[in-house]
Amino acid sequence: MRSLLHALALLVLLSGCAQLETVRLGQDRPEDLQTLMDRHEYARAGQLLDRYPHLDTTERRRLLHDGISRYEDTMLDSAQAKAGNDNLVDAIDVLDEALLKVPGSTRLQFYRDELNSRRTARLRENERQKLMSRARFLLDEQQLYEEQLNLDPPDFTERWKNSRNRHEVSRLHGELLDCGIEKLEQNALDPAGECLSLASEIDNTDEVATALARLESKRSSARTIVAKQEKITQVKKQRTLKKKHINRTQDLLTATRAALDNDDLVLARTTFDRIPPSTRKDDNVVAMQEQLDTAIAARVTGLLDRGDRQYRADKVTAAIATWRKALAIDPDNKEINERLERAGKVLARLEELKSKQK
Repeated sequence: MRSLLHALALLVLLSGCAQLETVRLGQDRPEDLQTLMDRHEYARAGQLLDRYPHLDTTERRRLLHDGISRYEDTMLDSAQAKAGNDNLVDAIDVLDEALLKVPGSTRLQFYRDELNSRRTARLRENERQKLMSRARFLLDEQQLYEEQLNLDPPDFTERWKNSRNRHEVSRLHGELLDCGIEKLEQNALDPAGECLSLASEIDNTDEVATALARLESKRSSARTIVAKQEKITQVKKQRTLKKKHINRTQDLLTATRAALDNDDLVLARTTFDRIPPSTRKDDNVVAMQEQLDTAIAARVTGLLDRGDRQYRADKVTAAIATWRKALAIDPDNKEINERLERAGKVLARLEELKSKQK
């Protein structure tokens, strides 16, 4: 009995494996559709719908499309996370696996191409850095060897090692020159300068000197372009700021006019004073300044006269209140400040006399 149970279990297991193997091998049948969808084998699922028209319904096509979209999102998120951790190899592997499921995905392919370009550029830069590190190391070795000559004559092994290093430096000189010229063609001026400067340190040949001259010419052109771009940017900023000031000035002029119409000279003056200096010479601003000055002058003159009458009538407190109204309108008016100072002294003497009488 136990043997029979084992046999049945083995049969079920083999049957399941056979079914999975069928799907894996691509011998897809109509009943495999859901399995393919569950395994994200969307390309094969689509082929199955094409092969069996009775399966190809609008609903199944919608489910296929939605499944592909969600799968792309998931795989892109996974690849971006790995790329964000600077793991470009694993990120590309994720996309390669996904593209086996959805070969026609432009989203997946586009990001894979982008990552591969970044990976290739990084590899090339690493090779350049290794080249420069090796060249610097050998130059230092040569310098130490030459210093050693004056201290202790080298033995055969040291002379052989130095000769080998000199040959390698000569070879690296050519690679550094090629590197510099390649970077010049790519307009990568800083890396080009690093390669060419090191090549020049090894041997400033005519080719190196010519390449360095090209580099300086390109740098000069780049500086000119940058200067022009900065000037254009500055002009745009100035235009934007001027437009902003013009709009703000118009709003403040409208508010000043409203305050004048409401006979609120204090608000009119404080509002007008907020107008940007850059627009103070505009015709509309000058005209408003004249209107405001005229209104303020007339009001201040009236208040000064009223205060003077009150002062002469020994109504010092009332006079001070009147002059303070004038001062609120025209804070820099010396006449008002002088009157207030004089009246303040008078009030102080009066208070002193009152206190003595008590």
